[in-house]
Amino acid sequence: MSLTSAEATFWSSLPVGVTDAQVVAAWAAAANDVWRDETHVADGHAEFLFNSGHVRTTVAECVLLVAPVWTTTDFLTAVTKTSFGLNLGWALHTRTLDALTGGRWENPLFGEQAVRRWSEREQLRRQAHVDPAALDAVRIDREERFALERDRVSGRTFVSVAVSHSAVEWSEWYEVDGATFEGFLADPAAGRAFVARVRNGELEHLRRSPSGASR
Repeated sequence: MSLTSAEATFWSSLPVGVTDAQVVAAWAAAANDVWRDETHVADGHAEFLFNSGHVRTTVAECVLLVAPVWTTTDFLTAVTKTSFGLNLGWALHTRTLDALTGGRWENPLFGEQAVRRWSEREQLRRQAHVDPAALDAVRIDREERFALERDRVSGRTFVSVAVSHSAVEWSEWYEVDGATFEGFLADPAAGRAFVARVRNGELEHLRRSPSGASR
């Protein structure tokens, strides 16, 4: 979907702690509440139909876009189709805000400003998250249980560190710049010192979440 061709767009940032799943649930509930005739909501898409028994036609279609970035979540409601002068996007967006903030929200951005802010936040989301499936291991240190990994698409470089608790083990990714990454390749002791700092909790600002997960 091209946001530049949307009939209307509304963007908002939400309080810390609101998750993408909560946004989806609130938006779907608002869609079911905002139009009384016939509404179909699935996978972030809402279709509103006028159904008189003799005439059945779509009066508006809206889509939801959500981007978790670090501890905050942003969402955008885009109106992709209107008829009879109805877009319902404003009502849908603000009812979602009411549900998620208790009515304590600032005015959304709309139109070109909304699209621009969404693009900025989506870029931040990509920077804040890592896709493990796109990573290639350049070097693995089995003794200290970490790996130097490079994203084959973007070229971003990471140190992945194995973390365990009881019988559960998972990986955490810490992003480093290219020069630092190459330095760890040339000097394994420097990489091990970095991992020791990670395990001491000193480098949380470099930690990234897997794509689709909220920190």
